[in-house]
Amino acid sequence: MLHNTASRAITAGNETTATLPALMNQRAAADYLGVSTKWLERDRWVGASIPYVKIGRSVRYRADDLAAYVEANSFAAQGGAK
Repeated sequence: MLHNTASRAITAGNETTATLPALMNQRAAADYLGVSTKWLERDRWVGASIPYVKIGRSVRYRADDLAAYVEANSFAAQGGAK
């Protein structure tokens, strides 16, 4: 189950409203995908098949990017084995 997927609306005074994506830390992203944090680190090192965000020294994943990665890597069953 993907937790904390709601976007957050930010209002600065009465002038600007922005919708920000939900961010997950590496541990939460790894738990969601069923992989280790080392797997995510290796993914970033070899070229990042999953988009990520660096905030200072911290790595964050957008919930929408994780869902898109899962969808892009979903395969329908082919015909049965003979």
